[in-house]
Amino acid sequence: MNFLNYDQKYKKLITLNFLKLNYLTKIYSYIFILYCCLAGTSIAYANCFIDSNDKVFEQLSYIDINISNKKKWQKNLAKLLNKKIYSDWNNDESKASKTKKKHKATVKFQFKDGVVCEFSSEIRFHGDGSDHIDFMNGFPISSMNVKLKEGNISNIVNFILYIPKTRNKDNEIFTTTFLKHVDFLAPDTFYANVKMNGKFQRFIFQEKIRKEFLER
Repeated sequence: MNFLNYDQKYKKLITLNFLKLNYLTKIYSYIFILYCCLAGTSIAYANCFIDSNDKVFEQLSYIDINISNKKKWQKNLAKLLNKKIYSDWNNDESKASKTKKKHKATVKFQFKDGVVCEFSSEIRFHGDGSDHIDFMNGFPISSMNVKLKEGNISNIVNFILYIPKTRNKDNEIFTTTFLKHVDFLAPDTFYANVKMNGKFQRFIFQEKIRKEFLER
């Protein structure tokens, strides 16, 4: 009987130890997965070493925007062009939200020294006037509202790419540059070459007035 009791206790002890080991293994597995996810986030931006200063964009070569669902984007753009052509444009930005849907995209900042900063982004058409939709070099384009979903570029998360004529071209850049020169707060504003689904166009890049701008 003593031998049987000892055998049962021994089996229970082995079972308990096994359960504890299994439980600890699961915990360590979850910790390892979490670590990999966090490490993966760091690695994703590890090749984006740029100084956050006023001259960082002087080294920018171009911005590459790749819309995830190109067909959906073109369909949305065609609807807006149709409204412009037939004078059915809605100047109320809030009421026009149905035709200015958000689109997932990948945005890359290509610098002259070879550094590439890549971000998952959200893009939508921008502007309350029909001049924000136009043809450039035979292709339909629009001003765009861009939001970087993760990370930032020189502390900028939200920015607008304007068709130059919608901001009086050089006047907008001169005004913001002058305000900075006399120590007034002004959003980063400059001409940027933008590669949109394989086609290069020239836009005015302007930082949006958000908390990141006020915190600088």
